[in-house]
Amino acid sequence: MLKFIAALFVFFSSTFLCYAQLQHAVVKKYNTHIYFDGNKLIQHTDIEIQINTTNGTNYAEVDIYSKNQLKDLNANIEDLNGNIIKKLKKKDLKHTSASSYSTFHSDGQYTSFSLIYNQYPHIFKYSYTTELTNYIHLINWLPCNKFNCPIEEATLSATLPNNYLYRTIEKGIDTTFSKIDPINELTTYIWKVNYPSKPESEKYAPSGYTWTPRVEIIPTAFNYGIKGTTDSWSTFGNWLYKLNLNMNELTQEEKATVHQLTDTITNKHDKIKVLYHYLQDNTRYINVSLDLGGLQTYPAEYVCINKYGDCKALSNYMQALLNEAGIPSYYTVIYAGLKPFKVLEEYPSQQFNHVILVVPQDRDTIWLECTSSIAPFNYLGTHTQGRKALIVNSNSKLIDTPALSADDCHNIYSTLVKIKSGQNSLISTKSIQRGYNFEYFRSFGKNIPKDKQSALLNRINFMSRLTFKEINNEIIHRDSSYLLLNFKAETPYLTEEIGDRTIIHPLNQFSFKLEKPQKRTQPVAIYKPIAQTDTIIYHFNKKIKDIKGCRNLQFDSSFGIYKKTVEQNDSTLKVIRTIIINRGTYPVTDYNSFYDFIQDINQTENQKILISYK
Repeated sequence: MLKFIAALFVFFSSTFLCYAQLQHAVVKKYNTHIYFDGNKLIQHTDIEIQINTTNGTNYAEVDIYSKNQLKDLNANIEDLNGNIIKKLKKKDLKHTSASSYSTFHSDGQYTSFSLIYNQYPHIFKYSYTTELTNYIHLINWLPCNKFNCPIEEATLSATLPNNYLYRTIEKGIDTTFSKIDPINELTTYIWKVNYPSKPESEKYAPSGYTWTPRVEIIPTAFNYGIKGTTDSWSTFGNWLYKLNLNMNELTQEEKATVHQLTDTITNKHDKIKVLYHYLQDNTRYINVSLDLGGLQTYPAEYVCINKYGDCKALSNYMQALLNEAGIPSYYTVIYAGLKPFKVLEEYPSQQFNHVILVVPQDRDTIWLECTSSIAPFNYLGTHTQGRKALIVNSNSKLIDTPALSADDCHNIYSTLVKIKSGQNSLISTKSIQRGYNFEYFRSFGKNIPKDKQSALLNRINFMSRLTFKEINNEIIHRDSSYLLLNFKAETPYLTEEIGDRTIIHPLNQFSFKLEKPQKRTQPVAIYKPIAQTDTIIYHFNKKIKDIKGCRNLQFDSSFGIYKKTVEQNDSTLKVIRTIIINRGTYPVTDYNSFYDFIQDINQTENQKILISYK
């Protein structure tokens, strides 16, 4: 009997341990099937999730986006033996315009429901069907982006007419095969992915979109508003040009305003600037998505009347203003984001999410971001710099946007620190902020609110637990590409007293953790240069005898440079430091060298300074 009890104890203990190690949820099945007859695109999705804990119930809260009414929506909860416990009822459904999520207007809608059960584990199943007649690709299938948990099996199947012309982009697919139906002249293509766990995000890794499992089916001929082809970037861009043709007519009042603003200006560059400032001062950005709103712009007249628009409408409106002034410009589509994914040049297709305006000049090109009321004139920021874009006209082509240089991103700090034994350290910093920091701080205007001050410290890598006494965020002028951020603060945490010696903790350190080389799986992608120079002058109320933990040194690498110089004079210590990390994408084979370079920087940046006095 005792043996039986002991065995029972071991059984339940091991069962409990196994259960405790389970994921909160596991996708058992994620099947997507599309059927295309040459005109209508039907997609059916079937999902089965095992929910193991309370934390996994968020997967039973579902939002499904669709352009048209969903068909055949079903959902239920089952136990592990397949017995139905709970079914979705029509009254449980909630229909919401997509505008309530992210846009001002949208003709799409979300169908939402929750199906919660508080005994674990259990199986949550749901399926639904959508239909489309407007399509630009047949599907862009990224199963791992939909779920942040392990996927045991994901399958995409596509039934297409025989001899249908299309191309596929495939990444990370385990199995592919096809089945031919000669009677109905159809072929079904099948892709399978087994994805036990989603990889952790790695520091300075490329966008996950570029390497996670994915299948995109791009038809050679498509229909989205009007018919188009993906034979080349020229034909694809020409389709987009035709889709937006005859949308640039201004109201008579707006035409008069353009001439009033520009007729007395002889310099074309200045005319462009005046009209850009007029756009910024008299319109605002709101995402509008109606009918073909994902790719077709609203007319310029719409913006004249309403004074708002999305990136398409505002860029089209700015183009119309320039046209009225006799200045040609090009509507240009681009992928905007801090982590761009590389445009696949061999696959002409819709790979963009934003619109800017390109204004060619005799000796230069002017680039206009039309959605921002505060962006400097002729400034492409960190979200659109250094990548491919598609000029949209009757002769469309891919171009490169200018990349930010190290000088464009160079942040410079000059800091004076007064250290007195037993008292708070007083810190006074003057800085020039460029690049991403410039864009971040500019959004606040002259005053940075108190609730954003901790974010300020994180942004510029200053030590935490400072008490600000004064902050001055000075914008030079509206078209300046840098600003002055100055502040005064105090802290008791910068120093420690040990007898007649003082330990100084790192103040404005530049260091970050990286995965160890044996754990790294992704390349290193530095999309914009990192450049920073600091001059820190420490004043002591005693004369310095000796300094440890701070010396002249320099690291040179193909990835960048790190340089520190140290000067001592009686009761003053001056430390000047420069860091530059070059823009570039480096393969995993170079990661060891990159890791060693950053570790050398981390070691010196995290080092405390020990001061002894005379």
